Parts: sequence; C-alpha cells; structure tokens
Amino acid sequence: QLDATLMRVDLDNGYDAWSIDNSLVTRSDRPGRDAQRSDGAALQLSLPTAAGELRSLTSAARSRILYSFDGDWGNEALWSDAARWGADYSPYDYHERIVRRRRTLAQDLRFIGAADRALIGGTRWLLGAYALRLTEDDAQRDGYMDVDLGWQSVTFQSRYRAVNTALYGQLDRDAGGRGTLSLGLRIERRDARYTDSFGTPLRATDTLGGGNLSWSWQTSPRQRWYATLARGYKAGGFNIGSAVPAGRREFRPEFLWNLEAGVKRSGGSAYPHTWQAALFYMRRDDQQVDTSVQSDPGNPLKYVFFKDNARGEHFGVEQEFAIGLGAHWRLESTLALLRTRYRDYSYGGRDLDGRAQAFAPGYRARVALAWHAPSGWYARLDGEAVDALYFSAADDTRARAFELVHLRAGFARGPWNASLWVRNAFDRGYARHGFYFGLEPPDFAPRQYLQAGDPRHAGVTLRYDLGSREE
Repeated sequence: QLDATLMRVDLDNGYDAWSIDNSLVTRSDRPGRDAQRSDGAALQLSLPTAAGELRSLTSAARSRILYSFDGDWGNEALWSDAARWGADYSPYDYHERIVRRRRTLAQDLRFIGAADRALIGGTRWLLGAYALRLTEDDAQRDGYMDVDLGWQSVTFQSRYRAVNTALYGQLDRDAGGRGTLSLGLRIERRDARYTDSFGTPLRATDTLGGGNLSWSWQTSPRQRWYATLARGYKAGGFNIGSAVPAGRREFRPEFLWNLEAGVKRSGGSAYPHTWQAALFYMRRDDQQVDTSVQSDPGNPLKYVFFKDNARGEHFGVEQEFAIGLGAHWRLESTLALLRTRYRDYSYGGRDLDGRAQAFAPGYRARVALAWHAPSGWYARLDGEAVDALYFSAADDTRARAFELVHLRAGFARGPWNASLWVRNAFDRGYARHGFYFGLEPPDFAPRQYLQAGDPRHAGVTLRYDLGSREE
C-alpha cells in the first residue's frame, strides 16, 4: 500500500498585541507580522511479509517564517507628549524583523511483527529506526531611529544544523487474561551545530535515552485501570539572538521521569456516562525554563528571551466526566489540580527553590451543558475557571484567577452547520501573558505589562463538511 500527502500552508497574520497601559488599544506605528509559507510532502509505504509488516514513512518540508514587531509599542505623537512624560522623548522608535528559513527531511522505518509470529509467551513486538536532518537559517534586523543619523539598522545572522538518529522498539504481552504489559525503549543520538555573524561556533553532541513500562487491567468490559512509568527527554540547543548573553548561548537536554496511574470507566443505560481520572508525579532534571533579561533598560530590543536549565517537580490529578441527561441533554466536566515547584534553582539573584513554575495554574476547570434536538437544532453553555499563575522565572509577576462563560446555538444537518456564538459573554478582563521590563521614559523603570485576553465578542459560523454524508 502506498499513500502520498502534499501540503501547502500560507499564513499572513498581523501582530500587534501589546499596549503600554495594558489596555486593548495599541499605539504602534510599525505593527508587526506573523507570516509563514510552508510546503511539505510525505510518502508512506506498507509492505506485508511473512514475518510481519514493514512500514516506511518519508517526509520533507521547507518553511519561510517572518516575524516582526514594534519594539517600543508607541508612535511619534505618544513619545513626544511632553505633558505626559515631562519632556519630548521622540524619536523613540524601535522595530525588529526576523526571517527564518527552515528545512527538514525525515525517515521512519519500522517493522511490526505478525500476530502469528509472536515471541515467547505471545509477546507482540515492534522495531524501528528514525533519522531527521534539520537546517535553519535566521536573519534578524533591529532598526531604530537616531536623532542625528536618522533610521539605523543592525543585522544578525545565524545558522543551525542538527542530525538526529534513533533506534526504538516495543514489546506487548497479555498478562493474566485481562491485563496487558508493555515495554518501550528509545535511544537517540543528536549532533547539532550553530554559527552566527558574531563568530560564535557551537557544537553539541548528546546521547538521549527514554522509554516506558505500562500495565493495564480490564476489570470489567466497561472499566480499565492502568499505571505507567516513563522516562522522556528533550534535546538541548542554542539560544539565538543578537542580545542573548554570551554565557547563555547553550542549554542542556532535559530528562523527565513520569509516574501515572488512572482509571477509565463507561456505563449506564438511562443515563450513559464516561469517567476517567489520573494521578501523576513528574520529576524534571535540567528542566528547560523560559526566562529573559534586559541588558539595556533604554532599548526595548535588548529585552530577550532564552532557555535556562533548572530542576522541577509536578504533582497533579485530572478527571473528565460526561453524562447523558435524557434524550437531548448532556453534561460534561473536567477538573485538573496541579502543584509545581522549582528545586535548587535561582535566577537573577532570586532564590526560586519551592516557587511554582510558569504557566502552571493550581486548578483548571470546565463545565458544559449541551442540548441537541433530533431536528438538528442545538445549544451549548460553557464555563471555565483558571487559577492564578506566574508568567516567567525571570520575575514574580502573576496573572489573577479568572472565570469565563461562552454560549453557542445553531442548526446542523448533514454536511451543513450554522451557529451563532458569544465568547466571554460577561466581558471579564483577564491576562494571557505578561512581561516585566523597562519601556517608558524618563527612567525606563521595569514594570508589569499584560497582554489582555479577548473581550466579549460574537460571531456567526457557517461550515460545510466535504467529507460528510447524510445517513
């Protein structure tokens, strides 16, 4: 069997998401872009043999990515407003533009043992090999207005090359009639090289190993318990950018130990329901942490992001529940409780040992009530709640907890679906992201800047599914 896939992606979005007063009104005179054009192809070949099935997947892609933004978030009229700032600070004008050219070529080859060729004890098996070649060329141009020389620009170019090769395998064996025991292993070798226009040659060669040991037990036709011990990894790399400190150019690979146990259950006739829950613990060694630094308070383009290494822990429980309430109603809910912390980690003179990690809310919950009539009319009410969270390891600013309500009503029949919807129905204010750095004159003192979440907005959606057929 031979399957071929072709892909073309052409995205061209604007980017202008920040305001100096943390409002939904931006004042940028050079709004940015977030554009991508990608072409890709994949070829999958399946070849049955007497001992099993050989599968080959070859894929290739190339992308041109453009990202730009207004570095000062303002305009000439704003920065020259002496009544506001105490003096005329124009020209205060910064702009950054980054063009990335990325190419990948990958090959995955696996052999899946035939059911009648199982190993001792009926063990099913799989063996595979994987290779990936990645190349990326980045061109960064920082522009600024000089009071004497006019518009000036500084360019920075970098080149990144990486080759990954891996061997992996999996064994699955029935245990005790109702149980299944699985063992998976993967060994990967990675060779990465980096150079830039500053004359910074870097090379990293890592051998990475991971795997999992899983057990599941079917206690009844509608209930299954499971437990998994897994070790994962994430390759290290290089922090790219003209303002990244020299000592922060490289970050190490991350390794994760994860222990998880849970249950999945379904049942009911008058009130059919599904329920699943999981309890987990994660330990992260050399955890890759997103952080930042500003080397020049008067230059917003000197506020740069990079990855650092730390140690961390995660504890949590998750549950999902859904139940049918009669013929037309359905209730759904999810709840996740999470506790995270850094271990033996400090940054910028601050001891973060025991502090919660970034973008890790203590709870996240969702409840939905849906109604659907046989005629095709439907309605849905969704509510969600998210706990307070930190934005970064670089500072201690936090987003407040928030709750949102969403509504949708419409009509669906066959391939057609039309709906009216309202997001954030009560127009609650909340923050998606936040930074803490110096931007505003006269002293460019660091302060918190927040990217506001979407306010209340409504719309109409009309969809036609080419793959749908009316029964």
